Amino acid sequence: MSQSSRIQLCPTILATFGLLALASAARAQVDVSAWGQFRLHSAWHREAFADVRAGSDFTLALRADGSLVAWGDNYEYQCEVPELPAGQRYTSASGGLEHAVAVRSDGQIVVWGGSSAGQHSVPPLAPGRLAVTVDAGGSFTLALLD
Repeated sequence: MSQSSRIQLCPTILATFGLLALASAARAQVDVSAWGQFRLHSAWHREAFADVRAGSDFTLALRADGSLVAWGDNYEYQCEVPELPAGQRYTSASGGLEHAVAVRSDGQIVVWGGSSAGQHSVPPLAPGRLAVTVDAGGSFTLALLD
């Protein structure tokens, strides 16, 4: 039997056993979501992002509207992006080994995830000083101030 003959026979065989009818009646699934130590949502693969940054085992993606999503290994909750106060947006973000950091539109720095080396201990900014952008190393965080 030639290859083309086998391909032509497959739909006939499937229909004979009623499998085509079952397959066409089943509802297609749209998205996959995971939470816990590994976090993801397949809908994020269809979105446009203004910026993306890689942490050690996770990814941060900034949307054009200033919201931020994270996916990947969530062992220190570094994919649990903090809610923004009303009227705020994220302007930059970065991921380290087990923590993430971002700047809000009011110039404040937000850190979440692990803090084994004090990454959450953001020093107070002098009056009138604001963060412009941030970056996360393995176990440290730095900020460029205006």
